[in-house]
Amino acid sequence: MFNAYVMQSKAKHLIYMLEYIRLALMERIVLKRATMENTIDEICPKIIIKLEKEREEARNCHLLLSKNRIFKVSHKLDSLHVNMNLTSYNCRMWDLTEISCCDVISCCTWLKKDAKTYVNPYFKMELVFESL
Repeated sequence: MFNAYVMQSKAKHLIYMLEYIRLALMERIVLKRATMENTIDEICPKIIIKLEKEREEARNCHLLLSKNRIFKVSHKLDSLHVNMNLTSYNCRMWDLTEISCCDVISCCTWLKKDAKTYVNPYFKMELVFESL
């Protein structure tokens, strides 16, 4: 997205180019904030879309309950251990994004819990508005 702003203003003088990019980013922030204010859910809309994609992929997971709320989840060629008590997973996607992956969502479905509760609080609406 940022490259599009640069490409549109590339023929301008440097100062005018930077001003164009600044104004375009200000406009984008206002539009994103308006979108967030119209959202009724407690989690950001893009995160909800990612959770829905992971929920579809969770149908391909195979669960084995080893102890109370501790699972072994097989997904494609991977086998992961998910501890729902400690919210600890040996999943690289969780380490990078802290958004519930299909393994955690399949465990949440088995426990009849909402996967949104296992998303990092950083993606919740009240923190988004504090940072803006």
